[in-house]
Parts: sequence; C-alpha cells; structure tokens
Amino acid sequence: MLLQNVHEYFASLDQSVQTKVTSEGTFMPSSTHDITLMLDTAMQLGIVRPEATFLDAGSGDGRSVAVASALGLRAYGIEVDGDLVKESRIHLQQLGLAGVVVAGNFKEDAAYDQMGVTFDQIGVFYNFANGVHPLAVRMSDQSPSGTVLLLQDFSEVNSPSLPLVQRVQRNHESADRVRGSLYILQKR
Repeated sequence: MLLQNVHEYFASLDQSVQTKVTSEGTFMPSSTHDITLMLDTAMQLGIVRPEATFLDAGSGDGRSVAVASALGLRAYGIEVDGDLVKESRIHLQQLGLAGVVVAGNFKEDAAYDQMGVTFDQIGVFYNFANGVHPLAVRMSDQSPSGTVLLLQDFSEVNSPSLPLVQRVQRNHESADRVRGSLYILQKR
C-alpha cells in the first residue's frame, strides 16, 4: 500500500515536473515504476537485502529515495541543487517516509558525513545518467564486494570489477517516458 501511494503521489506531480539543469548535470525525473522494477529484481536475485543502505547519487526530487524507503531500505539521497533538496524533503515528509536527502555532491565525502555514513557503507547505489563514470570508478576503488549499482544508462561504465548482473526490460508503465533497458551491476 505504501509503495502504491508513492507511485500515485509522483504520478500526480509528473505533469508539472520539468527537467532542470544543475551544476552537475540535468535532473530528469525517473519513473518510480522503473526504480521499483530494478530494486525488486535485485531483491529477487538476492543481491539486495531489505536492510541494505540505498543512495541515489543525484537524487533530484527524491522519488527514488521514496521508493527505496517504501521498500524498507535505509534510503538516502545526495543532490547538488538546493531547490530540489527542499522539494525532496517535502515529498518524503508528505509521504511519511524516513528517507534522508542532503545537499552536496556525491563525489565528495562531506555529503556522506552529513548523512552519518561513509561511502563504503552504501550497499546499493542508484544513478539515472549524470556522473555515472566517477561513481563507478569510486565504487571500483572503495566499495566492498557485493555492492550494487542500478543504472538507467550503462554506456559510461567500463569496469571489470563492476560486471552486469541483469539487464531488465522496462515495463509498460514507463515505456512512454523512456525506451530501453535498465541495468543492475554488482562489484566483484
């Protein structure tokens, strides 16, 4: 029921949500159904557990943090744009979810310090399309084996330590937004 509320809540906002250029990339709202599909698939594969710590690196309006929180994960987001951080916090509060979004850059330790976690404590990373390469490089260097990376764009990742685990075909509910596949990678 809680997850359905998240889907309905963000669907009601989607007509008015605009893409936004930030200092680190472009915010384009992800489909909550795509995020759910990736997390559900990773959970069914047994590579994401309900107690995992989830981070959306570039969390925009907080929808992925909301989905992860509704699924029971410890959910965090880091967003460089202050207005989007405020929106995220409002959305999470209105939904009654415990997710946390901080202002900062996911490439910098200061953002993790604000959340009270370290980079290597994140078990699941999500990234739509901005900054995938530096995130993958840092994961290769610092994340423990088993850390999961959920992506909408696989083209920037070329790391033998982050192999593709599953390519997931988008479902019909998101097909009108974006075509193609979703990707689940896991650090060796």
